[in-house]
Amino acid sequence: MQIPKNEKVWMSYFNEEQKSRYVITSKEFDRTLYFLYKFENNTYIKISKNKDPTKFEKIIKGGVD
Repeated sequence: MQIPKNEKVWMSYFNEEQKSRYVITSKEFDRTLYFLYKFENNTYIKISKNKDPTKFEKIIKGGVD
Protein backbone atom coordinates (compact mmCIF):
# COMPACT_ATOMS: atom_id res chain seq x y z
CA MET A 1 0.00 0.00 0.00
CA GLN A 2 1.17 3.46 -0.75
CA ILE A 3 0.21 6.48 1.30
CA PRO A 4 -2.88 8.02 -0.33
CA LYS A 5 -2.13 10.98 -2.58
CA ASN A 6 -4.53 13.22 -0.67
CA GLU A 7 -2.50 12.75 2.55
CA LYS A 8 0.60 14.74 3.44
CA VAL A 9 3.48 13.25 5.42
CA TRP A 10 4.28 15.48 8.38
CA MET A 11 6.82 13.38 10.28
CA SER A 12 9.00 10.30 9.65
CA TYR A 13 10.64 8.17 12.35
CA PHE A 14 13.42 5.57 12.18
CA ASN A 15 14.73 3.33 14.95
CA GLU A 16 18.45 3.19 15.71
CA GLU A 17 19.02 0.27 13.35
CA GLN A 18 17.07 2.06 10.60
CA LYS A 19 14.71 -0.92 10.41
CA SER A 20 11.33 0.32 11.58
CA ARG A 21 9.92 3.36 9.92
CA TYR A 22 6.80 5.22 10.92
CA VAL A 23 5.17 8.17 9.22
CA ILE A 24 2.46 10.50 10.46
CA THR A 25 0.11 11.90 7.86
CA SER A 26 -3.12 13.85 7.60
CA LYS A 27 -5.35 14.95 4.79
CA GLU A 28 -3.48 17.66 2.94
CA PHE A 29 -5.93 20.46 3.74
CA ASP A 30 -7.57 19.09 6.89
CA ARG A 31 -5.40 18.46 9.93
CA THR A 32 -8.22 17.36 12.24
CA LEU A 33 -7.35 13.65 11.99
CA TYR A 34 -3.88 12.11 11.81
CA PHE A 35 -2.83 8.66 10.62
CA LEU A 36 0.13 6.55 11.69
CA TYR A 37 1.67 4.20 9.15
CA LYS A 38 4.37 1.60 9.71
CA PHE A 39 6.70 0.63 6.87
CA GLU A 40 6.94 -3.15 6.84
CA ASN A 41 7.69 -5.66 4.09
CA ASN A 42 8.19 -2.85 1.57
CA THR A 43 4.75 -1.36 2.13
CA TYR A 44 3.01 1.10 4.42
CA ILE A 45 0.40 -0.27 6.81
CA LYS A 46 -2.02 2.11 8.53
CA ILE A 47 -1.91 1.12 12.19
CA SER A 48 -3.61 3.97 14.03
CA LYS A 49 -5.51 7.24 13.73
CA ASN A 50 -6.12 10.01 16.23
CA LYS A 51 -7.03 13.68 16.44
CA ASP A 52 -3.85 14.27 18.48
CA PRO A 53 -0.66 13.05 16.75
CA THR A 54 1.28 13.09 20.03
CA LYS A 55 -0.76 10.03 21.05
CA PHE A 56 1.32 8.01 18.57
CA GLU A 57 4.47 8.49 20.65
CA LYS A 58 3.89 5.37 22.77
CA ILE A 59 3.51 3.21 19.65
CA ILE A 60 6.56 4.74 17.94
CA LYS A 61 8.89 4.67 20.95
CA GLY A 62 7.71 1.31 22.25
CA GLY A 63 7.33 -0.37 18.91
CA VAL A 64 3.88 -1.57 19.98
CA ASP A 65 1.31 -1.91 17.22
